[in-house]
Amino acid sequence: MPADARKLARRVARGPARSLLGAAYRVRAVGRAPHSCLFVVDDNAGWVLVEEGRALRAGAHSLGIHVGSKRWVKGARGQCVFYCDQFALLNGEWRRPLNRLAVAWFHGLPGTGEPSFDECHETVRRHHAHIDRVQVSHRAFEEVVLET
Repeated sequence: MPADARKLARRVARGPARSLLGAAYRVRAVGRAPHSCLFVVDDNAGWVLVEEGRALRAGAHSLGIHVGSKRWVKGARGQCVFYCDQFALLNGEWRRPLNRLAVAWFHGLPGTGEPSFDECHETVRRHHAHIDRVQVSHRAFEEVVLET
């Protein structure tokens, strides 16, 4: 058994059950080139963002880009992760500095009275080093993101 596999097996044996998913992905990703896999994470709410995520995954796949299952994103290291909406920034799970991160910002101007809009804006402002791209839906949001 290779040394990396032994270390992973020991970590899995000691770690909590929730780490098994990430460990399983790392085992499957052995030998995968850095940033060669795209994970698209939607909000699982059954609304338009699920369709957006599905279309993005299909488009990437048709271009020959390896698309990882969003079930494996927590274990992804050194890959690319796209969150289909800016509210994913509020849960903190996106902070994976070893991945390239992108997020879509479709609505929610800060300063309009909705606290979550202000929180998203502040998160982007504080974490420029961890967010590689922000997709915006129109010029007003482009200006909001650029001012961060």
